[in-house]
Amino acid sequence: MPSFEWNKIIASILTALIVAMVSGILAEELYRTKKPATPVFLVAGPQKAAPKGAPPSGPKRIAPFLAKADAKRGKSLITVCSVCHTFNKGGPNKIGPNLYAIPGSKIAEDRNGFEFSAALQKHKGVWTADRLNRWLLDPQKFAAGTKMTFSGIKNEQKRADIIAYLQSLGGKLTATPAAKAPAAPPAKSATSAKGAKGAEAAGAGFAALLKKADAKKGQTLSVVCAICHSFNKGEANKIGPNLFAIVGAKIAEDRSGFGFSPALKKVKGSWTPQLLNKWLEDPAKFAPGTMMSFAGIKNAQERADVIAYLESLK
Repeated sequence: MPSFEWNKIIASILTALIVAMVSGILAEELYRTKKPATPVFLVAGPQKAAPKGAPPSGPKRIAPFLAKADAKRGKSLITVCSVCHTFNKGGPNKIGPNLYAIPGSKIAEDRNGFEFSAALQKHKGVWTADRLNRWLLDPQKFAAGTKMTFSGIKNEQKRADIIAYLQSLGGKLTATPAAKAPAAPPAKSATSAKGAKGAEAAGAGFAALLKKADAKKGQTLSVVCAICHSFNKGEANKIGPNLFAIVGAKIAEDRSGFGFSPALKKVKGSWTPQLLNKWLEDPAKFAPGTMMSFAGIKNAQERADVIAYLESLK
């Protein structure tokens, strides 16, 4: 074959290779995919250990969010939970256990034979508001090794709404018991009779605010309290006791069988406006170890208005 013909064949092959190479480069540039900044779908996995020396991280106190929680919103939020759980009384277990009346029940208690993970069975105590909050935030962090693969709910108010919905299904929601503090001398104890008298004396200046208090404003402010308390005569207790005619009543007196904390039972005397003022300002400080998880009302006039409303309930 003449050399000219060979040259044409070689030139054709080289041309084809160049065209193929250029086409590949152009195609790669035209259809290059970009990695998204954040994953579209999150799957729970092993948690990265916090750097040494970093401050311990934990959820915010759930009490302020529970104070304005909406059980109806919570019901709409648990749609995703319904894939693995049932919520009605006597409902069957699914991938996860039935969650009827879960607040106040023992952690990993027998629920129609459901097999809880060994990680969750290690937890003692009951499902309090604080523990449910931590569980819903990050199940794997609450009980490392749990079979629960849900990545958690990061919004505090949404967790509070779900907890309010669970409470509406039954059970008894309480705060997580506080760690026992070292015993203090009786003279300095906030829960002793002398401490109660001291609190009353310290609240003497509160009388001026009480004189100009507005019961109607107090009723408006007590909407937050209505999540945990009832106010009408003969109404049932809720998370907290019924508060009808509470002013002047004995502290921790029997109110239709409500289970008051030992911390509050130690306080002697009656609910005077001055003691109610101290209680509403900071329940945990007034009676350390109380089941009352409310953070308190910091505005003195607002406390006076609420007390004026409570005084009107006779």
